[in-house]
Amino acid sequence: TDSIWFVQALLWLDAPGVDGTLINLLNEERYLGEAARGLLQLALPPNRDKFFLANTTNYEAIWAARAGVRPPGFDSTPAKRYAQAITLRITQLKEEGATATNPEFYVGRIKDLAVLLAILDGRDSAAFVIEALMPPGQWDAYARMNGVRALVSSGALLTFDAMLAVLDPAIEHILSDGLYNDQNLSLLVDCLELLLFGDGPAQAVARIEDVMSRF
Repeated sequence: TDSIWFVQALLWLDAPGVDGTLINLLNEERYLGEAARGLLQLALPPNRDKFFLANTTNYEAIWAARAGVRPPGFDSTPAKRYAQAITLRITQLKEEGATATNPEFYVGRIKDLAVLLAILDGRDSAAFVIEALMPPGQWDAYARMNGVRALVSSGALLTFDAMLAVLDPAIEHILSDGLYNDQNLSLLVDCLELLLFGDGPAQAVARIEDVMSRF
């Protein structure tokens, strides 16, 4: 869409105040998602964001993040400001969705933004992100998994109960949908392995064993 090209043009031009322009665009529905991803790209240079959004979980990166190590090139000062702007927009979307006739539309938007917020400021925004990811939604298994993965990859220490509240609906959806393709199987494995990074590894193992017993 033209919103993608518009945001990319702003980033390529690297004009002064481009981040302010992107923050303002968060209020425009047409540009919301691309503007938020543009802010992420400013804080995390190109080709670095795969550190968080790769197709597999980077275990070494999780342990490094827990020790306070951020990926090379990550600029924490603007990242905090961008995170605040996205947090504000999520809060506004929650308020709008509470009285909307199509609340599921807002739930999807909120979860997409929550994943980006988790990358930018996972340690300090963990509780807010978890709350944003919890509401039921359609086809949100990837958003749930990516959100939790981004949180732990940012060094956030999550309780097992919080992780299960987000990931269990995804796990149950995958199991009900069937494991007849590699995509579903890979997503299930991603969800289960992330549970082990909470504060209850024994509970996580028990949940994994319960899922395995259903095959």
